[in-house]
Amino acid sequence: MAVFSLSRGSAANLHPGFSGAPLVSILLVLQIVPYFMTGFESVPKAAEEANKEFQSQGFFRAIVLALLVGAAFYVVAIATVSFAAPWHTLLGKRFATAVAFQQATGNQWPVRLIMVAAIFGLFQCFNGNFVAASRLLFSFGRRGTIPARFGTVHARYQTPSIAVIGVMIATLIALFLGDALLVPVTEVGSMASACGWLAASSSLFLVESRIRVRLIAAIAALVALLLVAMKLVAKFPGHFSRAEWIALAIWLVIGAAMYRLRPSAASKAF
Repeated sequence: MAVFSLSRGSAANLHPGFSGAPLVSILLVLQIVPYFMTGFESVPKAAEEANKEFQSQGFFRAIVLALLVGAAFYVVAIATVSFAAPWHTLLGKRFATAVAFQQATGNQWPVRLIMVAAIFGLFQCFNGNFVAASRLLFSFGRRGTIPARFGTVHARYQTPSIAVIGVMIATLIALFLGDALLVPVTEVGSMASACGWLAASSSLFLVESRIRVRLIAAIAALVALLLVAMKLVAKFPGHFSRAEWIALAIWLVIGAAMYRLRPSAASKAF
C-alpha cells in the first residue's frame, strides 16, 4: 500500500504538518506512544519457554528489533495514509485508512484489501497480547501476588492453562463493550506502560553501580515520569478524561481484589 500511495498520492497532502501548535501536537502523540510500543516486552515474558539452544544474546536482538520494526511500521502507516489523502479531511471518520485510499482512487478494491490486511493485523496483535498477558498473570500467580491458581502449568501441554483461560474470559467480556472501550484502554494502557518503564528505570538506577548506566537509567526514569504526568496532571493537553479515570478505577479495583485473594504467608508455609 505504500507503493500505491506514492503512485497516487501527493506530498501536498502532508500539509499542514500539525493539527494545532507543534509542541502540543507532539505531546499528544507522545502520550499514546508507550501503549503502542509495548510489543517488545513479550520477549522476556515468553523467554522461559524458549528453546534450550536459544542464545541469550538473541533476547536482546529480539527486543531491539521489535522496537525498531514497531516504530518503522507506525511511521510508514501514518505517512502512507497522509500521502494518499489530506489528513485533515479524515478527522473523525471511522476506518480513516480505507477512506483515504478510496478518496485517492475512487475505487472499492483498495478498501477491501485494507480491511483484509487489518483483520490479519488484528489476529497478529491479539496473539501477541494474548501470549504476553497470560504469561504475566502466570508469573504473578507463581510469585503469589495474585491467586496461586494462575501459576498452574498444564500437565500435558505445559502451558499456563488457568492464566490462558482467565485472559480468554476477560477478552470475551470486553468484546461486548464494543469500540467505545478502545480509547480509554489505549490511554490508561499508555500511562500504565509508562509506570512500568518508570519502575524498571528506577530499579536499575538503585541497583547499578556503573555511573554511565545509572545516568541512562535516571534519564529514562525522568522521561517515563513525564509521560505519566502528561496523563494524570490536568494542565497537560490530552490528560485523562472522565472515561479514562473510570477505566483506571475499574482496573485498580480488579487488581486490588486479585491481590486480596492471594495466598497468605501462613498458607504458603503449609
